[in-house]
Amino acid sequence: MNCLVNIWNSFINSFLFDGPWWKDYGIPLLGAIAIPLLVWLLTWFYGAGRAEKQKELEKLRDNLNFILSVSLDTILKLISLRNTWINLIKIEKTYKDTLWNMDISTITKDDWAVIAQTYMVPMGLDMVNVTNYSSCIAVSENYVLHLIKLISAYKIILFKIDGRNLDLRRISTCENPYQKNILIKERIDIDLRESEMFIQTLEFEITCLRDFIRETKELENKYKGLKLDTIKYSEDYKDYFKEMEDNIKKQKEANK
Repeated sequence: MNCLVNIWNSFINSFLFDGPWWKDYGIPLLGAIAIPLLVWLLTWFYGAGRAEKQKELEKLRDNLNFILSVSLDTILKLISLRNTWINLIKIEKTYKDTLWNMDISTITKDDWAVIAQTYMVPMGLDMVNVTNYSSCIAVSENYVLHLIKLISAYKIILFKIDGRNLDLRRISTCENPYQKNILIKERIDIDLRESEMFIQTLEFEITCLRDFIRETKELENKYKGLKLDTIKYSEDYKDYFKEMEDNIKKQKEANK
């Protein structure tokens, strides 16, 4: 029996693999089937990989364009808030020396319209989901850290604005003339005491947002095929940036 098995195996090997059949038909047939199959498998594998990478790139592009839009909009709103606040403090300073001795009714109608103004909270950065930008850490180590710091500073500004608006609403509903007089003086006093620090916070946040936009645009050089929206500033805003940079530099020199 073993002898028959050995003869059969010898026949199969010599006929199929060593014989002319394998050389003439087997190898060409295997090549005709295997090579196209391999090509198809490689095409599918790498094609699927490219499609997935393209999808990820498009998602990243959408997220980065969103943060660019939000950052630019926040800059414009904070610059407007800064200018309005500077005007507010300019008016309130005219009452500084006589504030606690004066009758609030002596405040002019136009001045009171500015002092009693509530401010719209500049919505924007609070809508940003930081986790959407975690992949950027691989190419820009501090990108997410800078974003977190921007959001934190932004929330401080919101807290300040919300607090002042709340005080003004409480003043407007106060029916006791004496108490209302005290509340108004306290509010003006707080504005004057905190104005310098608050304006510095606004200017710092604005310049950091400007730098963050530049950092975001630089990601185009680190992701192949990433094309983000163009960001342009008017000459007026460029002048604002220069003024704020000078103010920050002077403050740093004063603190040395």
